[in-house]
This record gives sequence, C-alpha cells and structure tokens, in this order.
Amino acid sequence: MRIAVIIDAPNVRGMTKTMGKKINFNAFLKHIRGPNRHLEILEVFYDVVPFNGNSNLFIKSLEDLGFEGIPVPLKPYAPHEDNKANFKSRTDQKITIEVLDHLQNKRFDCLVFLSGDSDYEFLLQKCQDAKKRVEVWATSSTLSNELKKVADAYYKFDDPEFKHLLMKVTNNSPWWKK
Repeated sequence: MRIAVIIDAPNVRGMTKTMGKKINFNAFLKHIRGPNRHLEILEVFYDVVPFNGNSNLFIKSLEDLGFEGIPVPLKPYAPHEDNKANFKSRTDQKITIEVLDHLQNKRFDCLVFLSGDSDYEFLLQKCQDAKKRVEVWATSSTLSNELKKVADAYYKFDDPEFKHLLMKVTNNSPWWKK
C-alpha cells in the first residue's frame, strides 16, 4: 500500500500548543509504516509571510526526515488602523490542490492526514469516493466531527495509547529526534 503523509503545519502547530507537547515525527513515521505500507509521499505545507523569508526550524526538521516542505505565501489584506497588514492563510487551498493532483495521478492508496480542520471534509470525501483509505490524525480538541465521519480511521495524538509519539517541550534538545 502506497501511503501519502500530508501535514497541515498551521493546524499541527495548534495541536501541539493545546497539548503542550511536540509530536516526535521520527516515531510517528515508524508507527504508521508497517508491512506492505510504503511511504510514497511525505509533504508538509506551511505559511510564509511574503517579506519574512522561508526559514523555519520545524520545517527543516521534517525535511531532514524526508518530507518535502511546501511553502504557501500568506495573502495580505486590509490593513489595521495602524497600517499593519492582516494576513490570511491559504494552506488549505494548496493542500487541496496538491492532494487532488496526487489522487488524479494515482500516486497513493492511503492518505495519512495530519489536521482536524473541517475545511477538508470535501477533499477527504473525494479520496473516499476514489476508494482510497483515509486516516486522520489530530487531537481531541482539534478533530472536527466532519473529518471523523469521512475518515476510515481517526486517531488522537493525546490518547494515552499514542503517548510514545509525543515529547516534552525542552529548550536544550531538538524535539523531532529521540
């Protein structure tokens, strides 16, 4: 089975913030890999402020594990009264386009999706309609009911059975390695 692991980095950031722990992605990849499960696509999508550049230690750590980092420029819109621009994330749209492209090109049999955002309900339903297995990973507080309904399986990082996939946040050791 060819596995596509897709990470919505802004959503994962929210997950780790609510848990107070970081996901050990090295352990996570070992956990989802198994007999007859080949990691075909590893992609992480993340927001980039247009004028701030592209440097991000979290993304770099995932790239070191084999993920392709896909930057998505934030869209500036209506400045505040202090003339500072607001920004809107477009990560959801970019993920949708890329996953649909992978689906059309028959690049995966199973989508392992790290996001609980209900905006992805129709995308995951499209994968289901194409007879692809859909596994959603989120947390208790971020997993939407819509994604629970369309997934073949859903998992919550904060469930006790997955504590081996989490790490404490420390200032002196990188959280992505064990």
